[in-house]
Amino acid sequence: MKCKQGILGFLCLIYFALNSNQLAGADSDSLYLTPASLRQKTLEELEKDSTLRKMDNQFLTAKLRVVLREVTNPNKKNHWLYIILKDQLENYGIKNIDNLLASFRQNCTDSQYLAEIDSLYRKDLARRSNHTIKTYKTVDGFSLDAHIFYPPDFKKGDKRPALVFFHGGSWYCGKVEWGFGDCKHYADLGFVTISAEYRVYDRQGVTPVECVTDAKSMIRWMRKNAFELGIDPDKIVASGASAGGHMVACAGIIPGFEEPTEDLKISSVPNAMIFYYSCFDPTLDPWYVKQVQKRTKPENCSPNHNMRSGVPPAIVFHGTLDKMCPFWTAKEFCEKMSKTGNRCELNAFEGAGHFFTFQEKYADEVDRRVEKFLKSLGYLK
Repeated sequence: MKCKQGILGFLCLIYFALNSNQLAGADSDSLYLTPASLRQKTLEELEKDSTLRKMDNQFLTAKLRVVLREVTNPNKKNHWLYIILKDQLENYGIKNIDNLLASFRQNCTDSQYLAEIDSLYRKDLARRSNHTIKTYKTVDGFSLDAHIFYPPDFKKGDKRPALVFFHGGSWYCGKVEWGFGDCKHYADLGFVTISAEYRVYDRQGVTPVECVTDAKSMIRWMRKNAFELGIDPDKIVASGASAGGHMVACAGIIPGFEEPTEDLKISSVPNAMIFYYSCFDPTLDPWYVKQVQKRTKPENCSPNHNMRSGVPPAIVFHGTLDKMCPFWTAKEFCEKMSKTGNRCELNAFEGAGHFFTFQEKYADEVDRRVEKFLKSLGYLK
């Protein structure tokens, strides 16, 4: 797995815990803000102003409002603004933040903070310049993009196998750049690859159900536009990490949760699936349960609760010491796949935890096994 640049980004899952001491110390005099209290005030701001719920990057907007309104000490304000913008750039991305970035530049007076944020912004902007970006879906005023990478020898009229990557982030954070490494790697091997943007809680205020719906929309869009994209509609591989893997599994296994305005005659089921430290039983996550209950029973959107026959072949990579997505859930997934007549290869990595594929000692071996899997399907020579 080649998206090693995302390792810092994935830490948004524990961002507030990791930074609690730093942030509390930054504002411990006149206004005692902690990451937890800031998030609570942000939620209150979102409840108070319903117009925020129609915006992209709504948590960022609300957090900036809170800090600009309540933190008066210039040094402390600078620090909070820097931390908030850095978190945004590392864990959510640069899309639709121009006005908010301008607000940061206007209100932050620390030249070092300004320079670092500008550097991070320019870095992500540059990373978006070497591939094709197309909007695959517009819903509730939000446009969602497919970041497309082509093989070096691609030519018009080709019919290549395709691979789409869904990043992780516990359904509430994440950015497409986390998939660029994998996309470039498999494009070099002959695939047309896509890193898929999808809605997440902190940006668009959605539940995990909408995340699943977006994944299905992405796959359907690929199949519908196969000729234009230069892909084989019968050779679409869906790949996901952590929460992104949950979305892939739902697309491959669970009927429903489709976008009703789309042509449902076009299948949203991938032809093969790749899972990296993925979530197969999200009902173990209290936050997931709380959010999904707004839409359906939590079990209805859980791969391990809805196994069936006729599921696309899959390969699973999971660490035995994964504390975020327990190893036994991956083992159960593969066992249920096999019992219902589906192909599933479990690759257990002893002593490895979550995010293990970013470590050099595992990355090349994971790639080798993925390539072997793709060759067995006839997708890779």
